[in-house]
Amino acid sequence: MGVVCSCSKPHDPLLVQSFSAIKVRPQSQLLTTLDPVIGLESIKQELSSYLSVHKANISKPLLRVYEAAVSEPDKGLESVRMKQWKMREEDWKHVRKLCDFYWLIGRVLVWKMTLSTNGFKALCGCLERLKALKALSMGDLGLGNHSVELLSLTLGKLFNLQHLVLTLNDLLPEHIALLVPALTSLPDLQELVLDENRISDAGCSTLSQGVKGMERLTLLSVRNNCITHVGCAQLLRVAGLRPSLKVFLEGNEIGEEDLEGLQAAVSM
Repeated sequence: MGVVCSCSKPHDPLLVQSFSAIKVRPQSQLLTTLDPVIGLESIKQELSSYLSVHKANISKPLLRVYEAAVSEPDKGLESVRMKQWKMREEDWKHVRKLCDFYWLIGRVLVWKMTLSTNGFKALCGCLERLKALKALSMGDLGLGNHSVELLSLTLGKLFNLQHLVLTLNDLLPEHIALLVPALTSLPDLQELVLDENRISDAGCSTLSQGVKGMERLTLLSVRNNCITHVGCAQLLRVAGLRPSLKVFLEGNEIGEEDLEGLQAAVSM
């Protein structure tokens, strides 16, 4: 039986995704030269030249990412964090420029940003270029209010993705139905966090079927999702077939004692 956390204690959503704790193996240097050092020097020069032309038009948070990338491309681009940024339309072209060096970008965090329709499309356009991405955390973006079908198409192109966080995004059962086909196509997906959405029992039904096809998944978190004993039972049955799979269910519409009893009944 997968390990199920049934504590109802409130938690810090930023701790749940543990983005900073994710250990991503160094990306292979898929550079155009035989010597990675020469390749990194070329990236420094290219970004420096780009900054000399566009610096005045790049927002301060994004400028810091550029400066870190110019200083040490392999470290500055390995983990890109976009938290509480107020993105302008023109900023996205500067983000796309960073995505030209996709093989260096292993982790991306996008949190607490107000996205326009065009901004959401631009974000998806940037993400789908990151073919080497292994960890993606997207929180408090209101993704459910945008085209989840487009998001699904984007996620389906990230074949190296291992860790995915979609916390606090107004996701409903119909959104889960759109996302599951993309998630099942990711061969290396190990952790999926869907905390603080509204997937309910209907979303659990779809998700439980999808998880069967996520062969490498070891952690599924659906805390605070308006799930009753019905949805919990569906996910627990899947966990019962996958000893390595941990499922986190606290904060849903089922008491701790009831959840423990349900877990015991399903494991029999």
